[in-house]
Amino acid sequence: MLRAKLAANKAKLVTYNTSESETSSRFLDLPGELRNRIYRLALIQKDNTRIAVSSTGFERPALTRVNKQIRQESMPIFLYENKFTIDLPRFKTNSYLRFCLLVLKFKKYGGFKKMHINFSRSDLTPSWRDLLVFMYRVHQGVMPHFVNTIQPTWVQGRISPMFQLGRWWFGTLKTVYAMRKVEWGLVKVMVENHRQLLGTFDARWMQDGT
Repeated sequence: MLRAKLAANKAKLVTYNTSESETSSRFLDLPGELRNRIYRLALIQKDNTRIAVSSTGFERPALTRVNKQIRQESMPIFLYENKFTIDLPRFKTNSYLRFCLLVLKFKKYGGFKKMHINFSRSDLTPSWRDLLVFMYRVHQGVMPHFVNTIQPTWVQGRISPMFQLGRWWFGTLKTVYAMRKVEWGLVKVMVENHRQLLGTFDARWMQDGT
């Protein structure tokens, strides 16, 4: 009895896999232009809604997981024609790194320069250690730096400390990236020379371990 049930279940599985394979095959028989239209209808967010990349990552659309060819065709559309918001709690970058490594697999389609990315920080707690890891990964070229697009905000007639911190951050990222042919140890010394400046914004920058 048990053997008969196992055989029946196996037969159903084979039928399902065959049917799924045939469906994929028929889809790939469509002209490339039509496939791209279908990809865009299925993958591009409506009303410029941003895709959130949290500290645990994000869920890739099912369409991009059907098979290798469909993934190769659809992922560039998903990555380069959507907008993303990357969460960097405490400047932790593990999830962001995984996202960047995915983008690098499709670098020939435009790379980071064609991405639409902004950042959020669900946890504003200063972490010098995590910030150094961020800088190191930018220096190694596995994560990009971006031009500062933060608009100045004013508090009691003066530019806000958060804007000044953001301006320092983007400027330092640009410098670290430009120095990627220089040994990291030397670059790290340069970055650490600015730690005292961060401490004037928030003393907790000086309390974190190195």
